[in-house]
Amino acid sequence: MIYISSINGGSAANAIPREANAIIYIKREQFSEIESKINLFFTEIKKIYEGIEEYMQIFVDKIDSSSEDTVFSNDIQSKLLDLLYVIPSGPISIHPKVRAYAFTSTNLGILKTKKDYIKIRILHRSFSEYHNVNICEKVITLLEISGLEMTKKITGSYPPWTPNFNFRLLNLAKKTYKDLFNKESSVIFIQGGLESTLLIHLNPEIEAIAMGPTMKDVHSPNECLNVKSVENTWKFLTNILKKLD
Repeated sequence: MIYISSINGGSAANAIPREANAIIYIKREQFSEIESKINLFFTEIKKIYEGIEEYMQIFVDKIDSSSEDTVFSNDIQSKLLDLLYVIPSGPISIHPKVRAYAFTSTNLGILKTKKDYIKIRILHRSFSEYHNVNICEKVITLLEISGLEMTKKITGSYPPWTPNFNFRLLNLAKKTYKDLFNKESSVIFIQGGLESTLLIHLNPEIEAIAMGPTMKDVHSPNECLNVKSVENTWKFLTNILKKLD
């Protein structure tokens, strides 16, 4: 039997959790058995994500216990583990027209054990308002039927943004890019929460596009910025503004 004292993971709702940890209690004579099962499980996980997640690591360490340490009750622990096992996280559906992109997704971004409660924070995104609300309602339903005492708080969301490849502004931007850099631009649409979707939601009559410098490993400790691309982005933006009527 494993007794969970705490479980924590993630740092932001809009970032895929980079790491997580749990403090558990077991009988002393079970340590080798539990460690072996964890390592066996991790070996299987590495096979599944071979070539995708090359730097995954898992550590099993003994810690000094304290008389103040507490563990979840068997009832709470069982219900929480069942919930975490079935709660969706990741792509929910693929875009029906552009198969390379997710259409609806959800992210279990934060899980924190507090003194008197457990905090779970989830972020949903979709190109469709209906599907965005739908996945939110499904997650709430899972929380309600888990049997755990729950207080929910919906803090708002980025409204869906249906891409319009016929925008005059987009065509102007593509031509400007070609004139400046002598190559075709790459136009994509993403699920990321951007200011452009908020602007269009407030005024559906306006046109908006999103642009920015080249960044890698965004929302992680390895996040970095290509400095040269900042200069190019500024040049790109100012030239677009010069050409606007």
